[in-house]
Amino acid sequence: DHTQKIYVILDPCHMLKLLRNVFSTVGVLVREDGQQIMWKYIEELHKLQEKEGLRLGNKLKMAHIQWRNQKMK
Repeated sequence: DHTQKIYVILDPCHMLKLLRNVFSTVGVLVREDGQQIMWKYIEELHKLQEKEGLRLGNKLKMAHIQWRNQKMK
């Protein structure tokens, strides 16, 4: 019935995971203004934080970098 409305409610946590998965798989996202956002910077931030033994106000962990090991969790 084309008169019926359909409502969609997106789960923010799931949407963030999907974005992370695409971002890490593709490696580069391009903003509207042409600037590139690169996954390698996320990996480099994690390496720096592990080397220094601290986190810079985020919860970035190895599980976020190597998400493919736990993608069905």
